[in-house]
Amino acid sequence: MSRNARKDPWQNQSELALLRDDFYPDKATADPFSIPGTDRRQNAVDTVSIYTFRNPFTPHAVVATANLTEAVLQHESCKDSISNTAIRSIYAMAFVKFVNGFVDRDIATSNASSMLQHEDVGVPDTPAVEASDSDETASATIKARVKGGGESSMYAFAAKIDMPEDFVDLRHTIVHGDIPSLPTLQTYNKRALAWLWVKWWQKNAQGDPAQARENEEEERMMAEEGRRKSFEAWKAYSAVLDGMKEQSVGDMHETRRQWDDIRLKQVLSGQ
Repeated sequence: MSRNARKDPWQNQSELALLRDDFYPDKATADPFSIPGTDRRQNAVDTVSIYTFRNPFTPHAVVATANLTEAVLQHESCKDSISNTAIRSIYAMAFVKFVNGFVDRDIATSNASSMLQHEDVGVPDTPAVEASDSDETASATIKARVKGGGESSMYAFAAKIDMPEDFVDLRHTIVHGDIPSLPTLQTYNKRALAWLWVKWWQKNAQGDPAQARENEEEERMMAEEGRRKSFEAWKAYSAVLDGMKEQSVGDMHETRRQWDDIRLKQVLSGQ
């Protein structure tokens, strides 16, 4: 399926830019709508989960960023209640998925090829390779063919998108059952997120998140107003029920009928 036949899961560039800032708060622009120091990484992970649910063609770079970030969040929230082996496995799985999506022969063709420069309207799946990098990339590709056994090897795919060779090395190590130490996995997780920032986010999420932030704040305020009205209606109904307890059975039915009439008029009037 061609790139143009696919619809991006985000509504516009502003929404994608907001997602970028949520994943990389240390690189984010000032946000007048959020409390200073608010950590929105979990919100970003949840957003990508929605993206992938409604769009199977969500760019792998976005999905990988979410997986790597989620590993960090799980470690931060459960480090006192989860074993070292378990958290290492979480980091390892996220890293293997990240690398596989770009360099595994069976699935990398679409993901890795989209890292090469192409013309498109809107937001491309993955970033272009800088022209100044072409010689280095070509040289790395040749070396990768020798090390990996041909153009279809993982090392060759990695070289084409300027992915560090040791990323593939670590992937192989994990897949063959030798999970590295936690500090090593944390280091590679940070490096992977940094690589994705340079190779995808910087080049594809270049919009201004301001409009998306305003829209998000408006939606929050509308939801809050809806909750307030529901609570007030519940209190009014509770007051009626309390009053009905002291009435006769006949009066009780009459009061309930009056209440139903009031609610019907409110519904018909759009209140």
